[in-house]
Amino acid sequence: MTPETVVVAHESDTIREAVSRLLREGGYRVEPAADGHEAMRLLDVAAPAALVLDVAIPGVLSYQITESVKSRGLATKTVLVASVYNRTGYKRRPTSLYGADDYLEQHHIPDLLLGKLARLLGRPAPDGEQVEAAVERDAAAIREAGEGRLRIPFTHHAEGVERARRLAGLIVADIALYH
Repeated sequence: MTPETVVVAHESDTIREAVSRLLREGGYRVEPAADGHEAMRLLDVAAPAALVLDVAIPGVLSYQITESVKSRGLATKTVLVASVYNRTGYKRRPTSLYGADDYLEQHHIPDLLLGKLARLLGRPAPDGEQVEAAVERDAAAIREAGEGRLRIPFTHHAEGVERARRLAGLIVADIALYH
C-alpha cells in the first residue's frame, strides 16, 4: 500500500521539519513547503491526502489554499495550525475554519496531529508510545520556534518594519481563526 501524501506548509524550518518527521514516522509520505506558493505548486502536481497549513503561511494564504482545494473538488483534508504559540491563549474553538477540516495549536502538534490525521483519513489511531516520544523530542523546539516568530530583532529600520509587518500578519491570522 502506498502511503498517503501530506503537504506540510509552514515558514518555520524547525516546525516544518518536526511535523515532517512526525508524519514520516506515522507512515505518511511528506512534501514540505516553506510558503503558500510552494504548497499551491504541490497541489498542482498531485492532490495530496492532506494538507497541514500554518494559518499565517506567507505567499498564498492558508484560507486561499483551502478554497482552492474545495473549488477543485479535491478529497484533500486540511488541518490548520494556529501560528502564534501560546499554551493558554485561546479559550474557545474557532468559529470558522475557512473550509478546513480541523485545526490545532502549535503546542499540540506532537500529541494531537497524528490522531487528527488518522481520524480524517480513516486510519488507525497512532501508537501512544510514538506520540509520547514525539512530545519528548519536539515539544521544546516547537515552543521555541513559535516564540521566536514573535521576536522582532533587526539591524536596519527597513528590516524592523518588515518584521513588524510579519508579526502583525501572524497575529491577525490567529485572530481571524479564533474569532
